[in-house]
Amino acid sequence: MLNRHFDFYDTTKQFSYTDLFLTTAYILCMILFLTA
Repeated sequence: MLNRHFDFYDTTKQFSYTDLFLTTAYILCMILFLTA
């Protein structure tokens, strides 16, 4: 399980900043929508 976590961390480091921004924006929108 720990190895999977580190593999996931390695793949996230390879993300471009655009993908990171879009993912963060999507999560924030979902949180705002669910808590509204």
